Amino acid sequence: MSEETRHKPDLNRLLAKAVQHHADGRFDEAEAAYLAILRNFPDQVAAISNLATIVAQKGQVKKALSLFDRALRIKPDFLDALKNKAIALTAKDRFEETMDVYDRIADIDPSNNSVLQNKAFVLTFLGRIEEAKSCYKALAAFREEEHEAEYSWAMLALLTGDFKGGWKAHESRLKKEKPAKRAKILAETEKIPKWEGEPLTGKTILIDAEQGLGDSIQFIRYAKFLQEKGACTVVIPQTVLFPLLSHVEGIDYLVPSDGTLPEVDFYTPFMSIPNALADTEDSIPADVPYIHVDPDLEEKWRNKLAGIKGYKIGIFWHGSPDYILNNMRSVPLEAFRPLAEIKGVTLINLQKGPGCDEIAELDPPFELIDFGDELDEKSGAFMDSAAIIKTLDLVVSSDSAITHLAGALAAPVWILLSDPPDWRWMLEREDSPWYPTARLFRQKIRGDWAEVMERVVGEVKKRVRK
Repeated sequence: MSEETRHKPDLNRLLAKAVQHHADGRFDEAEAAYLAILRNFPDQVAAISNLATIVAQKGQVKKALSLFDRALRIKPDFLDALKNKAIALTAKDRFEETMDVYDRIADIDPSNNSVLQNKAFVLTFLGRIEEAKSCYKALAAFREEEHEAEYSWAMLALLTGDFKGGWKAHESRLKKEKPAKRAKILAETEKIPKWEGEPLTGKTILIDAEQGLGDSIQFIRYAKFLQEKGACTVVIPQTVLFPLLSHVEGIDYLVPSDGTLPEVDFYTPFMSIPNALADTEDSIPADVPYIHVDPDLEEKWRNKLAGIKGYKIGIFWHGSPDYILNNMRSVPLEAFRPLAEIKGVTLINLQKGPGCDEIAELDPPFELIDFGDELDEKSGAFMDSAAIIKTLDLVVSSDSAITHLAGALAAPVWILLSDPPDWRWMLEREDSPWYPTARLFRQKIRGDWAEVMERVVGEVKKRVRK
């Protein structure tokens, strides 16, 4: 045995340790462990591929893709590297390249249903809707273990206006791996019958928030609808939304997730209600406003903005970075420059957190009134934003929670949509069955926000002239 062999570490032991760190979510330790492996075993493809996955999760997609390609040069048919490379490409909206990778996977493993599902997902975002439908038809007999495929089909069905099939398939989200309960109180929901459309007169129904903040703002409208059907409504919101939803019509009891749950007859997540009601595009309860502004905050902000001259437009451009397609739906702040340059227009910043760094990067800067940390800090999430929106002439926003807030307040809101958009905005139409005061401005060419803003500017100029 050579001296080099005698002192070389045990690959299997090192790899097992790295994989365990990775599985436990200890990504910095996993990254260090994979790098240690590659110093001794530079061609270890599993370590290279897993390191690339961690690097991609940190947002270093270019570096991750280089690592995936390194693994694939060593082992061209390494499926893990191909699958994770496709995910990284999707996160950067590089859908055509993603399709090439999925075609390679299909050549290696033709019976891989997950690849067919992922191809359908990507084809949807390429706007190749009929091809996407064909993929889902091939997966039509959704087996118990294929909830992801059924969920993706639900998104496509709702996007294309098939509400009946879409809402039903959307229930598959509840069969997927459940996230950790937000509090002990929610563990009790498994003992309560799920509401499937039964009569509600004299019954108490527990409505639980799920998914993002924008989803909760959108679907809280159903509390009033169920109350009008005779129900006593109990709502458990995300903690940060508690102040805002205390101003919503139709809620009898708003219970914090660490509070005491009253006796209830039924339980439903927010987004299961449309399926139980067999809602269609025409039956969505769209009476707005259903969220109201705290009167004291509205007076405060109306007085504060009273000295601002001109046509006041609130803008929001950057969604949650936790959403895999956030880069696709977010609009660069620079794209709003032509709006700021309209004579008689004043832009008000509604953006919080991620995306605000773009303000300092404007070169040259344009006028944007920014209230910084004063916005929604003391009053609660969206509380100041809601009060400001009520004083504005218009909101122009990317697809975000602010979009839903403005629509729920019955404020005029123009929504800037990527191609294709999220399922709830459907295809082609300029209006929305969810928000009567919304107007949709869609990309005609994927990624081209300049053309979208050109149309927005033209319409704003008409309003300013009036």
